[in-house]
Amino acid sequence: MSSEAKSTEIMEKKKGLRGWTTRDLLVTAVIGIVFGLLISVVVNFGLVLWAATTPLVAVAVFNGAFVMSGMTAPYLIRRPGASIISELITGLAMSPFTAFGIGAIVGRLMEGIVYEIPFLATRYRRYGWVPMMLGGVIGGTAFFLMTMMVYGAQNLATGLLIGLVFINTVSCVLGVVLSRKMVEALVRSGVLSGLVLGQELQEEI
Repeated sequence: MSSEAKSTEIMEKKKGLRGWTTRDLLVTAVIGIVFGLLISVVVNFGLVLWAATTPLVAVAVFNGAFVMSGMTAPYLIRRPGASIISELITGLAMSPFTAFGIGAIVGRLMEGIVYEIPFLATRYRRYGWVPMMLGGVIGGTAFFLMTMMVYGAQNLATGLLIGLVFINTVSCVLGVVLSRKMVEALVRSGVLSGLVLGQELQEEI
C-alpha cells in the first residue's frame, strides 16, 4: 500500500473536525507559539532591511519564514483547519513582540485561510508536495501583493517589481521545503511518533 493510501486509511477513521485530538491541539499550539516567537525575531531583523531599502524587499526576502508557520501544522497534524489554528496562535504570539500589534493576528489569520484552500480542495485527503506548494506560494504571494498595495508598488520600476516577485516566490518555495523536511526529520527521530504522519513515515522506514 502506498504512503498516500496509508494516510487516507488513517484519516478515514476520524473525519473532519471530529478527528482532532487533545494532542493534535497541543502540538498545533506549540507550532504556533514557536513560529510566532521565531518570526518576531525575523520581523525585527527585517526592519533593518525594511528601513534601508523598501518594505517590499524585506517581505520578499523573509516571506518564506511566514510560510513555514502555515505549512508545518497541516503537514504534521493533517486535520481540517490546522493552518488557520496555527496561524492564529502565531499571530497571538507575535503581537506583543512586533510593531504590528493586533495587525499580526489579523494578517496571520487571513493568510492561514489561504493556506488551507489547497487542502480543502482535496477534501483533506492529500498532503503531498502539490497542495503544500500551492498553499505556500499562493498564500505567500497574496501577502506580498497586499504589501505591494499598501506600500505603493506603483512607484517602483517594472523590472524591480518582477525581480521582487521572483524573490518572493523562491522564498515561499524554500519555506515549504524547509517546513516539510523539518517535520520529517522530527518524525524519523521518533519525537512525533504518535501523530498521523509519524505513523506513516515509520511504516515506510
